Amino acid sequence: MGTDSPDYSGEMYPTYKELSPCQIEVATTLQDELDGFVRYCRLKLFNDAEDVYKWILASEEARFPVTAERADSLFEQGHFEDLNKFLESKLDDGHDLEFSQKEISCLRLLKGLANLQCGGEPQKAMKGARLWRQQAQLDMSPRRLSTTDPPWNTISVVKPWSGFFQLFLELCGYLPGAWDARNLFKPLLKVLDSDELAELFHQWVTERQKSPISIREEEDILADFSITNAYIQFIKTDDKRKLLDALASIVDEDDLKGLLKEPHQSFIQQAARTEVSNRPEPGTSFVDAKSRPDHKYLVTLLESFSMQQRDPRIPCFMMNTYGRNEDFFGRQDVLSELDKGLLPPYNRLPPSQSDRIRVGTLCGSSGIGKTEIAIEYAISRKSRFDAVFWIRADDPSKLEADLAQIAEYLEIQDPKEPDNKVINKGLAIEWLCDPFWIDYRTGKRVRASWLVVFDNADEPGILAPYSDIAKSGAVMITSSSTLSRTMLSHHAIRFLVQGFDREHAGMFIQKLTGIHGRDEEARQVSDRVCGEPLLLAQIGGMIRLNLLSHSDFTRPYDARSSHELDFHPARDNVPIVLERLSDAARAILEISSFLDPDNIQESLLLIHATRVDILSFPKTPSALFDAQTQLTKSSMLRRTQETAEYWMHRVTRDVVRAQIAPEQLKKVFSGAVTMVAAAWPAGEVEGHGDTRLGTLNPKALCLHVISLAEIYNKYFKPEGHVESDFEFAVLLNHAAWYQHERGELHIVKSLLDLALDLCKYSEVVHHRDLESDIRHTLGAVAIKTNDAASSMDHNIRFLDLRLAISDKRGAVDEKLASAYSQLGISWMVLGDYQEGKKAFVRSVREYERLPDYTKDKRSLALLNLGTAGWLLGDLKMASKMLEMGLADREEIYGVLDKHCFRTGNFFYALGNVRFSQGRIEESEDFHRRALQQYQSTIGNRHHRTADVCHKMAQHCLRNRLYEEAIRFIQQALKNWSIDPEIYAREIARTSYLKVKVLSEAGFVDEATKLLREAVSMRNQITRVMDRDGRDLREKDFDELVIFWSR
Repeated sequence: MGTDSPDYSGEMYPTYKELSPCQIEVATTLQDELDGFVRYCRLKLFNDAEDVYKWILASEEARFPVTAERADSLFEQGHFEDLNKFLESKLDDGHDLEFSQKEISCLRLLKGLANLQCGGEPQKAMKGARLWRQQAQLDMSPRRLSTTDPPWNTISVVKPWSGFFQLFLELCGYLPGAWDARNLFKPLLKVLDSDELAELFHQWVTERQKSPISIREEEDILADFSITNAYIQFIKTDDKRKLLDALASIVDEDDLKGLLKEPHQSFIQQAARTEVSNRPEPGTSFVDAKSRPDHKYLVTLLESFSMQQRDPRIPCFMMNTYGRNEDFFGRQDVLSELDKGLLPPYNRLPPSQSDRIRVGTLCGSSGIGKTEIAIEYAISRKSRFDAVFWIRADDPSKLEADLAQIAEYLEIQDPKEPDNKVINKGLAIEWLCDPFWIDYRTGKRVRASWLVVFDNADEPGILAPYSDIAKSGAVMITSSSTLSRTMLSHHAIRFLVQGFDREHAGMFIQKLTGIHGRDEEARQVSDRVCGEPLLLAQIGGMIRLNLLSHSDFTRPYDARSSHELDFHPARDNVPIVLERLSDAARAILEISSFLDPDNIQESLLLIHATRVDILSFPKTPSALFDAQTQLTKSSMLRRTQETAEYWMHRVTRDVVRAQIAPEQLKKVFSGAVTMVAAAWPAGEVEGHGDTRLGTLNPKALCLHVISLAEIYNKYFKPEGHVESDFEFAVLLNHAAWYQHERGELHIVKSLLDLALDLCKYSEVVHHRDLESDIRHTLGAVAIKTNDAASSMDHNIRFLDLRLAISDKRGAVDEKLASAYSQLGISWMVLGDYQEGKKAFVRSVREYERLPDYTKDKRSLALLNLGTAGWLLGDLKMASKMLEMGLADREEIYGVLDKHCFRTGNFFYALGNVRFSQGRIEESEDFHRRALQQYQSTIGNRHHRTADVCHKMAQHCLRNRLYEEAIRFIQQALKNWSIDPEIYAREIARTSYLKVKVLSEAGFVDEATKLLREAVSMRNQITRVMDRDGRDLREKDFDELVIFWSR
């Protein structure tokens, strides 16, 4: 019942999965296979052990070591009835096995222990134990047990387990018997009374002190550790007070603390003071890596995650879209009420003190002035806050982009990935939840105050994921939704913004036009638009621009009959303003209405104007300037001086679109597409277009493409064709790839689906080339979003297209090699590793045929091929492919290069293979190198870094380094929490690993609670209900994640 391997309850998978008898050569001695079986059992990888037994060892039960280890395995798993049946078949008098009497006695001992567990038959159990004891004649150095010493010959009626009690103590005094003592201790926990159990534990501690810790083997120490932990857990879960009292009556706390040295002492300290609700103090309940010379490298690895976050730049003011409106008028009552609800107290609260909820919502219809009030408040009160941030909340992608930009403005980005939007968003939310700045006079952190404005948050659920931030600062929301009041908090203050009354509206018009003393005429102008501020601003601007009087402007209204006037004033007023614009100004306005209204770059209109096939569109800078002046002075557009960008109100945009003649719509759309496409050079970069955009902002161009896609779906898709279809498809593909590289998967799919509709029926070669690029990206997106069926559909079509193109061109095609690789990935995701392996082999061959072939081109194919071999159980092939790929990269880029994270992928995969080969220390070393390489290339917050943190946590668990395991787990969960929806599977998997660590470390209540959460997450993902999760193993959670993350 002894072993050379530590008792580890973690699983790293797979090992012999998918093996059949024909795939394994059985050694004559079976020693390696038997050692492997024992190793898996001791590591509690029972599924893997069962595979080895089923395919190799079951036919060799005539050999005693096989039978004995099989029986020991069943005992370890708690399958006592199965063990009874198994041993009965071997010990039956008629069974034809040539076991010695000593060997038979050993099996009878195991059968006795099984009886003790499942039947409670001490007489039978003691009989088996006595027969074993008499035959074994174990030399328990430094003393030999006498076969005639009691209690072997007699069994106490009062204490029927006394024989096992004594056997346990004798095994404790014999170093090689430690593991057997550990196996015997757990069943004794269930049958001894409190006094006996306390006495047993005390005597065991005393007995073990006779053997200096310096001469003990690792297994011996781990057995002590396991016994102590089992006793602690039993105290915490059953009859606690009585056991503690019994223990205290035997030995006081000081004596108990001195009985064992490290690494046992911390557990003993806990036992002596445990109460029902006690938790171990930090640093006392775990073995520290610093005290283990062979694991000190973990300290360095973990410290590398504790990146000293850059001090935030305070004060900070982020408001890109808008400048202050010099014509802002009135609203002092609203601003005063907002002060009461949002301004921070003058005496700053300490970080530990909860702040009151400060959320104010400006509600009202479009064009009523909500955004103008928010702009005025943010700019005029910015000195009262340490930081002010303006967030566009009308669209999820804009909201996320602006949140990420907060980290850039605060200058708290991850130095490894300063432009990673996903990471920056996470860092920004962390800071908003715990805002601080550094007082350089004292060097201390000071609680910071902030104001965040969510503008145009009209969708009720759009702010739901960010409710936590409302507890740490001031939030203002502008919204036309009636549900906006409770978006972030039920305690929010709601302000219903309405149009100006007749008196104030007249005053506002006179301020805008500069015509004073005509109060009634001004009021008559405001009457036409019901006092709506946006429309008053546009009318006032047009009157001033055209040198009109108030009555000059109202005369067209008076000439119209009432049935010609639209119900909403905007539908009545804006067309009249449009009629007074020049043709050039109107052409700019129409093109702009098809672009994203928040960031219309002046350079986009100026540099690429000559490409627009609209006669009236201004082609020279002077003509453009004149037209833009008209638009800004009439408040149809607003210009931001700092960024040279224009902003168009959504009311204006919608009305302008509605006024474009149907026959003109296609020209305007084609002009907008041509302009944006010209700003996005179509040079090839890995087949997906050049994302180097000169002086223009790529994020803003992508927003224009999204706007154009919405217009196409609304106006043109039902008709099926416009002249710029292919040009638009290329633009969609460029924008989708740009977003794909930045993790915007929800945007990517909608853009590419439209692009595919525009080009998939064409037989033109370069159209089919574009379709193959689109299929490639859609297949990759489907894999990342766990849509295996779609990934297969797209990748099959991708391969078909590349084969056809390659045949037609008669040339070796690098994209064809990529297509085979992508198809292999789809097969792997579907669980067909054999087909995946075939595709990867073909991919490697295609790469090697390229005229400009270099070894690094085949890296991904070799990596996936090696991973397929691992999952198939072909560990020799897997190791060969991965070592070859790693050698390729080291030859080109050097050892542990910083060129690309792919080298880390090879380390990661080799770590998995080595573990399955039973080469545990090498496995840990490869995973360590993977983590170091990831940290030097993709940083601490990447999802692949989280993958290897999960592996390092498993190694720590195996080594009983619970504290370090938890820290690796927390880092992994932190990385995945950036996008809980995308990484739901990874979160569930690592949460289950955390359950195991907490359980083994003694935090049973926490582990039980977290297990329910992990099982619930898994149920949601698999849609298979498992109420308690007791039958789930780590492999069940491993199978949730994609193959390269296992």
